[in-house]
Amino acid sequence: MAKEFTGRMGKVILDSNIIIYLSKGVVDIADLITREKVEIWISIISYMEVLSFNFFSLEEEKFVRNLLQEFFIIEINREIAEKTIQIRRNYKIKLPDEIICASASIINAMLITADTQLDKVRESNVKVITPPIK
Repeated sequence: MAKEFTGRMGKVILDSNIIIYLSKGVVDIADLITREKVEIWISIISYMEVLSFNFFSLEEEKFVRNLLQEFFIIEINREIAEKTIQIRRNYKIKLPDEIICASASIINAMLITADTQLDKVRESNVKVITPPIK
């Protein structure tokens, strides 16, 4: 189900903004993932956020829907809920972002985002990076 990319990480989670930037050609994920096989994940939150976006065209929406089919989707469960509570107590960011950060932490994945606010989340197995915007 998930497409394999090459890179230095075992798993990555793409934040909603990265998926939208991909659809617009603003960011190229291949610049970040270049060496070994990687599982690409998204949170069910990102799935909902991205598909709620007002796309410029039907072609862009079709591209995004096809792109989303290439990724593993992590659902919200009790373990993610508990981690979200911990992150919420420590950082007070938006709930969807907390859920995405918790999801990355639970599956031990690097979160790729353009949201610099998430850079303050310092959970032990969450590494937030900001890709270069073209």
